[in-house]
Amino acid sequence: MSRFMNRMLLGGAMMATLTVLKIVGTVVPAWAADNMTLDGELQPFLGEPKFEMRRLFEGERFPNVVVARDGTVLATWGSKRVRVRRSEDGGKTWGPEIAIGDGIHGGGAIVDERRGDVLVFTHPEHPPRDGQTAPRTVCCSTDHGKTWQEAEATFHKDVQSFVPSLHMMEHGTTLLRGPHAGRLIRPARVYRSSPERYAMAIFSDDAGRNWHAGKPFAELGTGEAALVELSDGRLLGTARKSYFAADEPLRHERVFAYSDDGGVTWRDAFHAKAIPDGPRYRGTERRGANYNGHFGMFNGLTRLPVAGRDILIYSNADHDGHERIRMTVWASFDGGKSWPAKRLVHEGLSAYSSLAAGRPGTPSEGWIYLQFEHGEGKQQYAGCQIARFNLAWLLAGEPTDDGRLPDWVGAGVFSLYRFRPIFALLERDGFCSPLAGPLSLESLMPVPGTRNDENGIMMVAGRRGVLVIAAPPRRKVPPLVRGGGDCASPCAGFSEQWGGLTPLWLCLSFSQFLQQLSCKTQGCRKTKAASSHRTPNGLKPCQEVLHRTKTGSRRLALTSTN
Repeated sequence: MSRFMNRMLLGGAMMATLTVLKIVGTVVPAWAADNMTLDGELQPFLGEPKFEMRRLFEGERFPNVVVARDGTVLATWGSKRVRVRRSEDGGKTWGPEIAIGDGIHGGGAIVDERRGDVLVFTHPEHPPRDGQTAPRTVCCSTDHGKTWQEAEATFHKDVQSFVPSLHMMEHGTTLLRGPHAGRLIRPARVYRSSPERYAMAIFSDDAGRNWHAGKPFAELGTGEAALVELSDGRLLGTARKSYFAADEPLRHERVFAYSDDGGVTWRDAFHAKAIPDGPRYRGTERRGANYNGHFGMFNGLTRLPVAGRDILIYSNADHDGHERIRMTVWASFDGGKSWPAKRLVHEGLSAYSSLAAGRPGTPSEGWIYLQFEHGEGKQQYAGCQIARFNLAWLLAGEPTDDGRLPDWVGAGVFSLYRFRPIFALLERDGFCSPLAGPLSLESLMPVPGTRNDENGIMMVAGRRGVLVIAAPPRRKVPPLVRGGGDCASPCAGFSEQWGGLTPLWLCLSFSQFLQQLSCKTQGCRKTKAASSHRTPNGLKPCQEVLHRTKTGSRRLALTSTN
């Protein structure tokens, strides 16, 4: 009898097979029972936008990334043999592959916050698609992923007498709040070749020895799923809607639902209008990996550990056709009700993905980790990449039409989509020249001292020498610097830090400043203010703009949006 064909107790009856070893009796650390809240501050996720990406595994499929209690990042992977790579420095460097077990990844990897153990689940092969019980193995690490051993566990039937399959799910979690604190929970599914398939949660209150099945997700036809615990103790779940009944509309928006009882039941299903469930094509054409019975795509989902906030990050393909391409991340600041920001991570072939957030007080703090399948040429699944970035990088992406960035985020980082650009300068050949058109700014940061909290005026600068004066939409623009007195540079003390950005001198009101530097293709509009103010090189503003145009700088129209 193989090691996958051993005893498993299902609801009290001997019905199928499972694992071979008992969970190692690790000692519960003294701090674990008293320190179930892991949240920290928002600031580590902000600051200068940061992004890095590297290739991590070759061949095969199926990612799950988690962060161990000590901050070690664990990227698990495999469709034939499941293995892990570890990073002890927050994702800067990675160790060699470590074998976990044979078979196909079952997803749902969990860090047990009480014990410090890490659990990874496998099947010997893809689960049957007719609801039959799939053998599985639970592998446990008690040293943050360095070594692994098989663990004994019992998986109980659900309300319809199915034993849920595990493949393929986003990682699980330990509940930290409320009456179920300490519960291990992960997504699972009943795999059937009809619209009657459904996702659900399975959970353990005894450190993974017994796994109980919750009730079906709030919509049928669902499968691959993800869940997070919100700051108030509720769960937010989401599932791939892969199969639609004949009388259902074919929707591409991702479906979400809530649980108030620790994952037993799900209620109030809703579709997030800005969040796609894989490639958006929905129709009768059968092509590639996108057709009824196979719509949607496995996603990543994580909550940033920020006290009192529900900042969620979601990952999936952002594409209107059939193809699995354009891996993108979205951000929500209200627990998944709206998703106002997104940013493209990888333009090319990309499919299943997993997300995890760094832990406060460890080398991983402030980082967001995205592990995803990538392709090359015509090969959809060539291996996996891992990206790490901070929230500031994501917010420098683009807006959606689904909500707005809250003020408590805007106070810490500049987000272009919250503001309408009023004037922009680009350092060219040692001086500032006008810049117009779409702005693609990689490293925007507020210039100290230029934010007007009451009116929302902000000036920002970037490593590429871009200076933007901006204001929130529908906000009246007041003077930034009133006339009279010594000229002051908003960039004072900033030019050295940001690559010698040429200071811009504002000695007049904001509206006068715009008038002075309003240049049209026919020439420069003269104003009384222009005749009295001179720039640092001694030229009047209109003269300087025309001088720059004559000396080779781009000639662009500047328009006030007052």
